[in-house]
Amino acid sequence: GAPGGPCDANDDPQVNVIVEQFATRLGKTFFGQVMQLKAADAAPAPMMFVSSVEKLAGEIVARTYGMLEKSQILKGQLLPERLRKRDCISLDNCKVYVGWARSVNTLADKNIKYGHGNEIDKWERLSTSKEADPLDLFMDRAKDFPNFKYVLESTPTVEGESRVERMLLRSSNSRYYVPCPHCKKYQTLNFQKIEWDKLAGGAHDLDL
Repeated sequence: GAPGGPCDANDDPQVNVIVEQFATRLGKTFFGQVMQLKAADAAPAPMMFVSSVEKLAGEIVARTYGMLEKSQILKGQLLPERLRKRDCISLDNCKVYVGWARSVNTLADKNIKYGHGNEIDKWERLSTSKEADPLDLFMDRAKDFPNFKYVLESTPTVEGESRVERMLLRSSNSRYYVPCPHCKKYQTLNFQKIEWDKLAGGAHDLDL
């Protein structure tokens, strides 16, 4: 929720694509889920969630169902549990189609306004596939919506070959600034700035 951060970008009609390159377990996927749930409430339209492999896609869909069940606004739109599918989340006013990178069928023949691409650096296509790159196929789903909104997120892989790094460098390339607890000056956090106590000779000690 930082000013100028992903939440503001999601509300900005001039922003079509939000790219998140974070480390693991920092809320990239959660933000994409929240973006789609907000859209389901405020501006329902066709959506799609795509991950790298079917297993991961299924796990995140299960978490999304859990979020919907806790939503006072949206839980009434859910189908009974026995009728719910892992390849499509159906709500009263919209659907969230589910796909994964190595399955062209799950990426084809759908028009969407909102898209969430999960772990895009791990997206691969079958070596025998004659189709386009899965990320290109996914981005093409929104051709009919000039005001589309995508969240593309991943931990980065190999520098210079990373999809998310390449997209981030073409973007506003923003960083998250936090205030120093001592001088209150805003700065980005990186490993070189982290300090901890050491033994008298300067050696690191895990217990210390």
